[in-house]
Amino acid sequence: MTAAHYLTVAKKMWKSNQYNAAIKNAKLSEKIASENHNAIEEADAIRILGLIYYEIGYFEKSNDNAFRALKIYEKQKNSKGQIQSLNNIANAFADQKNVSKATYFYNKSLFLSKNAGDSVSIATALHNIGYLNLEQKNYSIAQKYFEESLKINSRLRDEIKIGMSCSTLGEVFLSLGDYTMALNYYMKAKSIFEKSDSQMQLATTYLNLSHYYEETGDPEKSRAYAQKVFDLGKKLNLLPVQIPAAERLYKIDKKANAENADHSGLLYYKLRDSLESGQDLTKIAQLEMVYQLEKAEQQAVIKKQSKKYIFIIGAVICILCVVIFIFLMYIYIEKRRKKTVKEKEVLEEDLELKNKELTLNVMSMMKSKTLSQDLISKLLEIKNLVTSDQALQSLDCIIRDLKKDHEKDIWKDFELRFKEVHTSFYNELSQRFPNLSPNEIKTAAFIRLNLSSKDIAELTGKRVETIEISRYRLRKKLGITNQQTNLTTFLSQLNHNPKAL
Repeated sequence: MTAAHYLTVAKKMWKSNQYNAAIKNAKLSEKIASENHNAIEEADAIRILGLIYYEIGYFEKSNDNAFRALKIYEKQKNSKGQIQSLNNIANAFADQKNVSKATYFYNKSLFLSKNAGDSVSIATALHNIGYLNLEQKNYSIAQKYFEESLKINSRLRDEIKIGMSCSTLGEVFLSLGDYTMALNYYMKAKSIFEKSDSQMQLATTYLNLSHYYEETGDPEKSRAYAQKVFDLGKKLNLLPVQIPAAERLYKIDKKANAENADHSGLLYYKLRDSLESGQDLTKIAQLEMVYQLEKAEQQAVIKKQSKKYIFIIGAVICILCVVIFIFLMYIYIEKRRKKTVKEKEVLEEDLELKNKELTLNVMSMMKSKTLSQDLISKLLEIKNLVTSDQALQSLDCIIRDLKKDHEKDIWKDFELRFKEVHTSFYNELSQRFPNLSPNEIKTAAFIRLNLSSKDIAELTGKRVETIEISRYRLRKKLGITNQQTNLTTFLSQLNHNPKAL
């Protein structure tokens, strides 16, 4: 269903006094219009809601809706909607006897109507301002506005509104004491309403004529018109029409000392009591309806706030869970980091210890070699003293084997211990630099232990100059000839993660 459909239903329910159904449908219309982003239909629904709320006496809600609708119409620059809203607001202030506010909003409506060139709205605003002044007994001002309204309605050929202007002008002239003009306008109104069968307007005109003839001293005609009003009210079953007619009949009969004065008086008070009783019941029903509406509004607010609080609490719990999770993750990561640092420190300490042990082992081998060399030197001295060829051959063989075995054992023992500490050094070095010779790999291993050229020379039995040349060639093959990189540092990075011991 469309927003327009629900608004039409709301208006029908409102006219048949089914207020709850009217409000429900008007709200549905507002909701659908809002969802469809149709601002004008939304404002129409809000405006009708305001009128319904006003009729049941929920004035605070009525005013809120009236001004909400006006604001939307203004934003959409919808002059017709603005004029209607302004009239609704002005009528409410007029009913509350707030003349200054009513006048302000009627004049604002008139101003917009003139700017929009809306003759119908102009005539309506003029009539409303005139009637407000009539109630305040500002007769000359009221006459001016009614005449302007009559002129426009005559041009528009709106017979009903012409009749209404004539009827109100009759009231003005009667109040001013100009009976001729008053009767003239009353008769024009009477003729129009009788032709159009506008019975409610006709009843008002008949009552005005009764008042006129009372003022002009013709009680018979006054009573005749009052009776017409009473009969019409009875026919329409409308107490608000019957009661003023019964009151006038009672006053006329009482003033004339008529025999039926008691009867008309009894009828008047009975009808008035019936109306007041009905009004009291209606008022109670309206108050109950207002109470239920306010209660529903409060429950809706409480429900909305509850949802809001639940959402906030849920969000806070989620945030706390995230914070706790992050905190626990931080603690876990920090523990892992500290453990890793500790393990690294232990490994580095172990590596340093192993390197020291390996270095000491190398120094021990160097010392052992020195002793071997001393032994060889002594054997050579003995060889000079021996004259036997067989003894000389034996000494040469011993010296040769001693030299050969000692060098072989030194390197073999060193390589075994080195691999225990630096597990993948040889493999990584060979993979990255496959052109290295075995001697260059040996030299690289010694340099990895931060041994000087002199230490390497003593250990290998080579000259220092030879070791320096070997170091240069090694740098060249490693691709760091023209760099400031330290050779020992470069080689130490090849096997940075030593074997855990």
